[in-house]
Order: sequence, then structure tokens, then C-alpha cells
Amino acid sequence: MVGLIHARPRPHRVAVIGDVHSNVFALAAVLREVGRSEVREVWLCGDAFGYYPWASATFRALLRAQPLAVLGNHDRWVLRADLAPANLAGGVARHNARELRRGAPSAFGWLAGLAPRRSFERSGWAISLAHGTPTDPFNGRYYPDDHAGYGWLPRPGQIVILGQTHHPLVRGEAASGLVLNPGSVGQPRDGDPGASWALLDLGSGRAHLRRTSYDHARVMARLAKLGWDEGLISALGRRERASHRDR
Repeated sequence: MVGLIHARPRPHRVAVIGDVHSNVFALAAVLREVGRSEVREVWLCGDAFGYYPWASATFRALLRAQPLAVLGNHDRWVLRADLAPANLAGGVARHNARELRRGAPSAFGWLAGLAPRRSFERSGWAISLAHGTPTDPFNGRYYPDDHAGYGWLPRPGQIVILGQTHHPLVRGEAASGLVLNPGSVGQPRDGDPGASWALLDLGSGRAHLRRTSYDHARVMARLAKLGWDEGLISALGRRERASHRDR
């Protein structure tokens, strides 16, 4: 009797990305690595846009990845220019909006369909996805050195995924309660210029931070030719840990 050969079940891995900020070169490098990682889904915890000029190309790359996404504060400024602040970040959001109107107008419909937070279930785990925090999705911040006992922190069987800070964080695991911030694809602030993201294994309930190198020096040179803001250019090559006050 010939024994049956059973295919090995495909692991349920999720690539968690966030804070792309229109840096399509970093995003493309991450998505290439994601494609080699047996990933079933991509989740985006907000701020696809802002800070850098390549909004249309970023949107087209995200469309190919088809992420489950939430709306970030910079995304909201792109969608609603009247809400954008009168500062550099608001000015770049308005620049992104103009560029999207010319090159990828369907991005506005995509943004308009995004909620600021999402709750859903995967593999028996309760997932909460927000850009800031579950109670303040646009402006909340939860840094790696924050150990306050917030009411939204996960209980056993729950996974809370956040963005906003540009500082990667894995605290706990799903069985006991997991907090995950994948860090920033487009503008890391933890002293490593490599694009930051996370691989979430829903089988084990554990998350692992990943770093993807890309030619950030070449991107900085492109921005300089465009006359982009020097602070935003230098942020891409920053080797020291940025202050938590940086926004």
C-alpha cells in the first residue's frame, strides 16, 4: 500500500509594515524581502504618505501588495488638506496630495475607505490595529520605554499593533498578550537607517523584527537634487537614536 504524501501546511505569516511616508525605495526593498518570506498577508499600520515626495509610486507599490490597512495622521492630512497643519509635515502632505491627483487619483478613494483603527480575528487571536494607540489612533504614541498600565494593553490571546513612533517594539507574545510596533519603513528613528518591519507568525503568536537594507544614500542624493528639506534628508541616514520628541 502506497502511503499518502501530505503537503506541509503553509505557515500563516504576516508582514507588518508602517510609516512608509512615501519612501517608495525603502518600501520596494521591503516588499521584495516580504515576497521571499512565505507571507500570506501584509498589514499596514498607517502613514503610507507624508515626509517624502514619491506618493504615486508608493501607492502603486501598495496596491500590488494589497495590504489590510488603517489611516494614519499624515494620510488623513493628504486626504483632508484642511486638517493639515501649517508646518513642514503639513506642507509635504499637501505636496503628496497634488502629486497623487496627477499620478494616482484612485489613492483618495482608497484612503477614504480606511478606518483609523481595525479589530478582527486571525488564527484564534484577537487583533487590534491602529496607527497611534487604540484610544487615540491619530495622535497617540507608545514608545519602547513606556511601561504605564494603559487600559488598551493586550490581555492573553490579544495582539495590539501600533505605528506612529518610528521605533520598533515587540513586547510579549499573543498567548500572554502581544504589543507590536514594526518601526518605520520609510524613516526609522532608532539609529539604524535600514527599513524596519516585522514578521508576525500567527501559528506561534510571536513576532520578529526585521531590517531591510536599501541604498538610502542614493535616496538622500535624489532628495537633495529636488531641493527637499535638509532635516528630512538627514533623517534617512541618521545613525544615532532620535529623540522621542521627534515627530
